[in-house]
Amino acid sequence: MVLMVTTMVVSKTIATMKNLFTRLMLVAVAAIGIVACQDGFEDVTIAPEASEVVMTITADADDTRTVLDEANKMVQWSDGDALKVIENSKNYRTTTNTVITDGKAQFTVAFGEDTTSESFTYNAFYPATAVSEDDADKVNNAKVKVIVKDAQNPTATSFDPTADILVSKQIVTDAQPTELSMQFARLVALGKMTLTNLPTSSTISKVAFSVEGTDENNATKIAGRNYVDATIGVVSEYGYYGKTNTITLNYKELISTRDIYFTCNPFVLVEGDKFTVKVTCNDYVYTREVTIPEGRSLTFEQGNLNTFSVNMEDATKEENFVFTNGEYALIANSGDKYYALSSEANGSRLNAVEVTYTPGESLTAQDATLKWTIANTNSGYTFKGSNSQYIAWPGSNNAKTQSEIYYLDIAKDGDTGRYWVTSKVDASRKLVKNSTYDYFAFYTSDQSGSLYVVPITIDTTPILSVDATNVTFDAIGGTKTIGINTNVTDEITIASTNSQFSAVVNEAKTELVITALANDSTDVLTGTITLTCGGLTATVSVIQSGKITITGGRDDFNTVDKSTTYKTYTTIAGWEGCNCSVVGGGNTDANPTFNSLLGADEDTRAFVINGKTSTVGTITSPILSGGCGNLSLNYGLPYTDTKIKFRIDILQNDVEVFSTIIENPDTTKFEKYTWSEDVNVSGDFQIVITNLCPSESTSNKDRVAIWDIIWTN
Repeated sequence: MVLMVTTMVVSKTIATMKNLFTRLMLVAVAAIGIVACQDGFEDVTIAPEASEVVMTITADADDTRTVLDEANKMVQWSDGDALKVIENSKNYRTTTNTVITDGKAQFTVAFGEDTTSESFTYNAFYPATAVSEDDADKVNNAKVKVIVKDAQNPTATSFDPTADILVSKQIVTDAQPTELSMQFARLVALGKMTLTNLPTSSTISKVAFSVEGTDENNATKIAGRNYVDATIGVVSEYGYYGKTNTITLNYKELISTRDIYFTCNPFVLVEGDKFTVKVTCNDYVYTREVTIPEGRSLTFEQGNLNTFSVNMEDATKEENFVFTNGEYALIANSGDKYYALSSEANGSRLNAVEVTYTPGESLTAQDATLKWTIANTNSGYTFKGSNSQYIAWPGSNNAKTQSEIYYLDIAKDGDTGRYWVTSKVDASRKLVKNSTYDYFAFYTSDQSGSLYVVPITIDTTPILSVDATNVTFDAIGGTKTIGINTNVTDEITIASTNSQFSAVVNEAKTELVITALANDSTDVLTGTITLTCGGLTATVSVIQSGKITITGGRDDFNTVDKSTTYKTYTTIAGWEGCNCSVVGGGNTDANPTFNSLLGADEDTRAFVINGKTSTVGTITSPILSGGCGNLSLNYGLPYTDTKIKFRIDILQNDVEVFSTIIENPDTTKFEKYTWSEDVNVSGDFQIVITNLCPSESTSNKDRVAIWDIIWTN
């Protein structure tokens, strides 16, 4: 027979899988807060810290465990195991401090003390990483999202413990317990596939198990995301998202055993259905397709160890792909553009640099950060950058470089001429360029697709250039930074044709900081900054406007076009809105036009200062002359924000002479507000308005429209 099929219930010594439930003991320890009273502070009220209930979960390993020790007919808990515990169908918590002693595992979890609920429910899942958490207000015990991994990392003797799925029987109590007894059941099937007649010289690095059967028998969704009804401990829907008919097993080290362990959703293959086993070895890739014979079936039962064998004698074989060591660029195609992977960080990802590239050719570049030295080892491939650090997957949809060696895999993407680069730890994590933004990271989705991995030559021809050749300043002066591009190691010297302007270069030779003094005249001042390095030069032209004399009046926001983009806008008179958008009047309420707030006049303009904490919106006037008697302005909310809080400062020679805060904690959209106050400041002055970000949000929030800034002499 080509196929041997047996389904075995793991007996009493394998955890007695007929009895899938085990007891858990939870010991709650209440935190005690102590409030002390000291002389001199009798009138001070100290708010008590929020109390927590700390639970120690003790799991006896006699029945349900997470690592198969078939030699001793046992399934054992392993270090690093963690549970996801749910309280009252609203709070997810992950256990900590796992301790394994004499076949028992202890976990620690903490929940906030709850003295108001009339009853409590408790549910738990193993492993914690299998649960896809919802927002707190969307937790639903009857529909928990649980992931059965399609990419697993077994050992030569056991399945991947993080691919096991256990669910507890729900417990209902009338108070947060000090002691609970819980039972767990296994939701997945355990598989043991024995490969026969595989050459003894072949050692295995990866096995892919794919099935072809009906959706009715779950064959199309042996892995993926399931809905689990934790109230009764059953899967209510298999493969509602990300379903797959393939399990991929990756080994951190080559194995010589022929027993392949995995977990999967329960499924059945019947007569005529097929499955394929693809075994990647040190020498060849062996592929065997098996059709279920007449009158036979292959059944994977929930909670059981299901065993079968596959005869690889007649398997097709192809030479195992091995990527040649060398220096390469990793290039992604996004639309009609090409981007190379850089070793420079882009937040929690790696930067994508646009390059000119023709598929099938090598790449010549001056940017050394695009060069990666690829080396093949027994543990996988390493990708070492020009910064002497290795590409690594730190978790989530991120990427980084690190000094420690990190192993990746390289696989051909069919006949496309491109390659998939994946994490050795988790083969589902592919190194790809984001489909929208200019960075690379490890994703489970394809994003911009597989990569061209092509030889690269770094052009060492000396270069010196700047990102901008013209810089402008207003009369106030200040500093502006532009980028420098150079591969020359010599010192950069700087010369200026006007003492009004000076410049310095940072230590890394990546930035040029230009400083302009205040221009007290009405004349426009010009100058040139020249950089010299290694016989190369780069120049920047500098222009500074003259001082504008204004003797009372109003802003000229109407000289700026309406725009929904948050950036810096400058009026003809020199008013500057930073991290602002520009809205105006008109006949509609369609951003950036807001009739309900600003009226029908198309010439009305307002600067909208952003309340995002990382890019705070400000409005800064030019230097105004003639003093300020009364100052007034209009303000309101053009969007759905509800809070207003901003500060108005009057400065003289950069010193604050007047300041006030305007705050509306509960504001109605499109409602117009007016502020007016006698300032009574003589001489030249400057107005600065700053959003105080009352929501402390990291996104666009608390956006306030300000217009009709009017002052008297």
